[in-house]
Amino acid sequence: MISKKPIYFLIILFSLLSFCLYLTFWHKDITQKIEVYSSGIEYPLWLLDIDNLDLLSTVILKDKEFCHIEIFDQNGNLLLEKGKKKIFSIRYSKAAFFEDIIIGTIYFDISLNRVISTFLYILLISLSFMIIASLYFKNAEKNEKLLELNEELSETNEELEQTIRELEQTQESLIISEKMAALGKLMLSVAHDINTPIGIIFTASTEIENILESNITDKETLKQLSKIIIKNSQKIAEIISSLKKTAIHEVSDNFSKFNIKELVEDIVDTLSFNLKKNNIKTIIDVDDKNVFSNPGAIAQILMNLINNTVDHAFKSEKAEKIISISAEVNKKHLKIIVSDNGVGIDEKIQRKIFDPFFTTDKEKGTGLGLSIVHQLVVKLLKGHIEVKSNKGKGTTFIIIIPLKEENNG
Repeated sequence: MISKKPIYFLIILFSLLSFCLYLTFWHKDITQKIEVYSSGIEYPLWLLDIDNLDLLSTVILKDKEFCHIEIFDQNGNLLLEKGKKKIFSIRYSKAAFFEDIIIGTIYFDISLNRVISTFLYILLISLSFMIIASLYFKNAEKNEKLLELNEELSETNEELEQTIRELEQTQESLIISEKMAALGKLMLSVAHDINTPIGIIFTASTEIENILESNITDKETLKQLSKIIIKNSQKIAEIISSLKKTAIHEVSDNFSKFNIKELVEDIVDTLSFNLKKNNIKTIIDVDDKNVFSNPGAIAQILMNLINNTVDHAFKSEKAEKIISISAEVNKKHLKIIVSDNGVGIDEKIQRKIFDPFFTTDKEKGTGLGLSIVHQLVVKLLKGHIEVKSNKGKGTTFIIIIPLKEENNG
C-alpha cells in the first residue's frame, strides 16, 4: 500500500507552488497596471489639472484591486486623495516624471482580497485532497482488515460446513430411529386393534364348537355367533386395509393425486388404539377433495403432530380431551389445522419446539418429532408452519402447503 507521508507531502508542496505561482502572476499584473495608471496621471499632474486627476482616479478605482489613491506634487503637498483605505491592503508608491523631471509622487493602495480569496481557495482544494487521501487510506486499511476477516471466515465456514455435514448425518440416523419408534407405536396400536376382534372371534368359534358337540340344535344362537364372527372379521379387514393405505403413504416420496379426507381418516384410524387408550376424542372436518401433493410427507406430518399431542398435550387430567383436524383446499393451497385443548406450550419455549432434539419430556421421545414436521413442511413441501398456544388453553398448528398445478381437486 502507498505510504501516507509522501502523499501528504506532495499535496502540501503542490499547494505552496500553486500559491507562489499565483503571487508571481498577481505581482506582475499589479506592476503593469501601476505603470499604465501612472503614465496616464503624469501629464495632468504636470499641468496641475485637478479635475482630470480626479477623473482619472475615479476610473482607476473602478478596478476593484485598487482601493485608495493619493497624489502629491514635487514639494510633498497633497493634491488629491480618492477612495478608502482597507485593513487588508498593500501600498505601492510611484514617482511621476515629465521629461525626466520629478513632478510628484503617486501612492496606490492595493486590496489583498483577491490574494486572500485565492489563498483560501487553494487551501480548500488542498484540504479536500487531504481528506480524500485520508479516506482512501482508511478505506484501504479497512479493506486489508476485511480481507483478513474474510480469510478467517472462510476457514471458520469450512469448519462449520464440516460440522453441519456431521450433524446432518447424525440427524438422518436419528430420524430413522424416530421413524422406527413411530412404527413400533403403530404396530402396537394395530396389534391391540386386531387382538380384540380376534379374541371375540375365538370365543364365538369355541361356543359354536361346544354347541355342535352337544348335539343341541340352537339355530338362533348359531346365527348370532356367526354374525359376531362376520362383524369382527370385517373389522379386522378394515384395520388391515387402513394399515395398508397408511403404509403406502409412509413409503411414498413422490407427488401424486390423492383424497385429503381419506388420507386424514386413514391416519386417525391407524392411530385409534393410542387415542382410545388415552381417552382422546378426534374431530375431523376436512374437505372431501383431491389434491396433488406428497401424500407420504403429509401422512408423516399428521402422525407426528397427533403422536406429539398424545404424548405432551394432556399431562393433567381433563374431563374431555379433544384433537381437532381440519383441512381446506383451494386452487393454490392446502391449509391443515391440528389443534387440541391440552395444557398448551409455554411462550418461552414456543420458538424452540421445531429445533432438533428439543423436548420437554426425554422419556417420551428424542425431540425430533416436530423437527421432522418442520423439515417436511418447509423444505420438502415448500410450505409454512405456525404454532399458536396459550398456557392451559391448548395448542394449534397451522400448516399451509402450496399445491402443484396438476391439482384437479
